[in-house]
Amino acid sequence: MSIGNEDKPTGTSLQFADLMENISKLETFRKKGKACRLEVINDSGTAGQDASATFRGRKVIRVEPRGNFLRRLIAFLSPTRSAREQRAREREAEVLLHDQVLQALSDRKLDKQVVRRLVGDVASGIIPGFSRSERQGIRGKVLNPVPDSESMQTMLSEAEQGMKAFPRLTKSIPAVSLYDTREAIKGYYTTLLLAPERIPESSRLHRDIWQLEKHFNDTRQPGGYEDLVNDVIQEIVHSFPERLSQDEYSELISSWHDFPSRYRYSPLSKLLAQISFNVTRPEPSFTGHPRDLVQAKSYRFLQAISGNPTLAALYDLARADGRLKRQLDQDMAQVRVELDRLSAEVTQLDVDTIRERLKAGEELTKEEGQLIAESRRVLLDIQLTAGRRWDLNMLSLPEHWRGEQGYLNKLLKIQEVGTLRGQEIDLAQLDWLIKQHDDAKNHPRVAIEGAGPTGLTLALSQFEVGANVSVFEKRSTEYDRVQVVRLDPKWMGMLKFYLGEHYYELFGEGEEGKGVVRPDGFGEIVIHRLEEALHDRLTELMARNYHQTSDTDEPPSLERMAAFELEEIEPGVEGYKIRARYNPAYDVAGQGKAEHKTPEESVKHRPVDMLICAGGNNSSLRKKYMRTYTVTPEKPYGVCSWEGKKGEELPNQGLNTFQDFREMVVFNKGFHQHFRKQLQEELLFLQEPDDAIDDAIDDAIKSAVISRDLAKLERLTRDKGVQTRCFENKNLVYIGMELPEPFDRYCKKLEAKIRQKVLASLMFGSDAINLEEANKRAKKKAKESLKLVHKAWFQAVAHYYGIDQPDSLGATSDKINQKFVSAFPVEQNRTDKNVITKQAHGHNLVVTAAGDAAVSPHFMTASGLTGAREHILHLQNFTQKTAKETDSFDPALHQAELEAKHKRTAEYIVGRGRVLLRR
Repeated sequence: MSIGNEDKPTGTSLQFADLMENISKLETFRKKGKACRLEVINDSGTAGQDASATFRGRKVIRVEPRGNFLRRLIAFLSPTRSAREQRAREREAEVLLHDQVLQALSDRKLDKQVVRRLVGDVASGIIPGFSRSERQGIRGKVLNPVPDSESMQTMLSEAEQGMKAFPRLTKSIPAVSLYDTREAIKGYYTTLLLAPERIPESSRLHRDIWQLEKHFNDTRQPGGYEDLVNDVIQEIVHSFPERLSQDEYSELISSWHDFPSRYRYSPLSKLLAQISFNVTRPEPSFTGHPRDLVQAKSYRFLQAISGNPTLAALYDLARADGRLKRQLDQDMAQVRVELDRLSAEVTQLDVDTIRERLKAGEELTKEEGQLIAESRRVLLDIQLTAGRRWDLNMLSLPEHWRGEQGYLNKLLKIQEVGTLRGQEIDLAQLDWLIKQHDDAKNHPRVAIEGAGPTGLTLALSQFEVGANVSVFEKRSTEYDRVQVVRLDPKWMGMLKFYLGEHYYELFGEGEEGKGVVRPDGFGEIVIHRLEEALHDRLTELMARNYHQTSDTDEPPSLERMAAFELEEIEPGVEGYKIRARYNPAYDVAGQGKAEHKTPEESVKHRPVDMLICAGGNNSSLRKKYMRTYTVTPEKPYGVCSWEGKKGEELPNQGLNTFQDFREMVVFNKGFHQHFRKQLQEELLFLQEPDDAIDDAIDDAIKSAVISRDLAKLERLTRDKGVQTRCFENKNLVYIGMELPEPFDRYCKKLEAKIRQKVLASLMFGSDAINLEEANKRAKKKAKESLKLVHKAWFQAVAHYYGIDQPDSLGATSDKINQKFVSAFPVEQNRTDKNVITKQAHGHNLVVTAAGDAAVSPHFMTASGLTGAREHILHLQNFTQKTAKETDSFDPALHQAELEAKHKRTAEYIVGRGRVLLRR
């Protein structure tokens, strides 16, 4: 019960009992609509009086009703001495009551409900004697006493600075990206957690937050916004134990159950909901993003607030803790299984000494090499299983391993082993992979169509579990793709394991790295750089494997065939064979040798038990053997890359032009002005005409671009915004974006107009040609001309971001790689059934697909190659089981499981893109 209502107050209650009695009288008079006055009864404390109850030697002990309005007016205006003395006593009484209230509010032991009651009465004017400014400021100053500390005040000052951006942000919509809002949102939720009184229910900030949320929904980024908010709240809460003393942290937690506003429950509810979802999600995280994992800091936070009975009851934390422990026990059982694969000798490895030996150029013993390689594999397996739900720091907490010190020692040791680097480590791991392959019970023959990142990683992972692998790729090994991919943390863990030192060539620090690892653990790299590294590692493995098996007459158990296109699968008495044909036109690296190849060398046959189609969405054999269907509507998109010619590369070595790969571009007046200017420049630099016909064609193209159409385009898109996908690597910027539908319609209309004008020039020129040839040439010219429009559009995007400026990246139009500027329709497709089996002459064949051949991700999402990575792991598990459990390849044992996993992966990938392709 609150102070003032107790029958026998004691301690702090006794000190303020008289005060609260008078407050109750003031509240009663106010409730009845009656006026009242304060009376100072005695000039000094009476004998035996509690000295702590007196203020300035006097005591306010009585609240009296005032007379009617006329009497009050007369008393207020009366010049008599008694009237003046009465008014002075009332003013003095108000001052004394003012002091009493402030002293009560400064007492930390006072019940918080009483504090709230006093503050409310001051703010509403029930308690007289407080100025307007005092009433306005008292809530933030005294209701929440925790921010008195210097560290709290520093955090609130930082939050206030962040929140100052809200008016600018809301005014700038739709030109606001997720990254732009981070500090403002962080300030908002920091204040709600530390001093919620500073953001009352009526605050405009709540509306600003709603406007930003609506903006990101309108620009198809609802998931990105939700992720940002969860990241920010998690960051704030995790910082409290680091920035506050233990007493401050405890007092802050105890204050949270007093939040009087629904907004003030928001950050805690969001964080606890995210932690709960991470614990209980049906499928562990696909990407391994830190926000998707239960972190050790989150676990400590749960422990801290569970000690508060009110919060524990409010959020049902006992039940949440039970779910967490049950799931943790279940997943730790899998960790034990993985650690049991390692002998106890691993804990005896002196990693620091080994590191020094490697620096000195010493060799590892065979036993050390095998143990290190096995440790790295076990660490990866933990990251890919339990590590999809719990971060390693959480799994490594000693309290989870009570009585199981041996397991904890192994877990800590393999993390330490994972830091070892060097050529000896690389060679040891190659030898370990070969041993794993050779130890398999049988060796299913696997053919892989496609040698992109998916196909090459498939080759390494399939060989590891026992398959004899042939990789076919119609491209040359010198094929160049400048698209930038964003690889999730689980991809990065796999690459670190398989690539060895090549991983650090890609993602090393400073000048060493060709790509970048972002703070969230995602990596970004140009595809052909990734392919180079995987190709080099596969070549090293093939060479070492061939050296160890060169005395046998059997074909190599691991091979890669460039410029060979798979044509057909042929059944036979001895089993199925794959047929591939060499095409010298594809072989840039070996064109000089192509003319010497005999017809027999042009076709290769290889026995096959499983064909994996990993040649992308246009995989020829996938189209032949598997049915696909469209699952999302079509929308226009475009891409462009700036890199410059050799010797004139972009000067971007920092890889930090774009803080987030999601940016916004608004088609404002400046954007359209630059687009028109750039388009005119592109038209001026049409290829020099060789003859009169070419001259007439160029004039026809220029005449098709008219200002009226451009003005209409500006009117239809003016001040509308869309998100872009901005990636960068050294000497490269790559931007993709949804194209506004008015621009798409303009381009289609322009293409048709150019085609007609060019056709007319060709048919009625002095050197007229036949209709078929004229149509063909007109169509080609129209498409070439449209590329000029796309270049001008993307150059306007570059100008909008300022990356075309000399003091930035100098990404001007001449730096555009013309092969990689295009517009195209985007839709998502997936296989109807992803695992097909065939039988002939008593032999089995499995045909399956991986990566884009199985399900096409939306290139604007961060999922990228996530689906491909999942396919790689599912197929590795499938091959491992069939190679280990049977004497011959029998896919029926695990076919249904493989199909179910592929289906779940497809649903995830399609779901990620569907939001971007909604109407």
